[in-house]
Amino acid sequence: MFTKRNNIFSTIILFLLGSTMLFAQTEQQNSDVMSTIQQKYQEFGQYMQSGDTDGLVANLYTDDATIYPPNGGVVSTSKGISKFVSGMLSSGMVIQLVPKEVEMLGDAIYDYGVANVSNMEGEKLGIQRYMVIWKKVDGEWRIY
Repeated sequence: MFTKRNNIFSTIILFLLGSTMLFAQTEQQNSDVMSTIQQKYQEFGQYMQSGDTDGLVANLYTDDATIYPPNGGVVSTSKGISKFVSGMLSSGMVIQLVPKEVEMLGDAIYDYGVANVSNMEGEKLGIQRYMVIWKKVDGEWRIY
């Protein structure tokens, strides 16, 4: 009887330790993923500031990416996305993407956050929610 209780107790302890280690690994992985996405959004901002929309699309979007603007419609293809972003820049809009939740799911990352929209003078125009799916292409995370 005493041995049976010890075995049950040992099993419970091992389960709890394993769960704690798995949780710690997941937390570290999520932290690493968040850092990666924040770095990608810094690159995004640099491309936007320089007005290099072709570079933005070529380096941060997949070839088959699609975006869904807040006022409706669908924009796909590299050329279409570059044209859309150019239009935003020429209208004086500046977008800062701030991820709130980022999680890796298999070979993809989902990213939910807010987009702070302002004009070139820094006047806040609004806030939009966004969701991005990232895919790894040739070892680099890109917006899908």
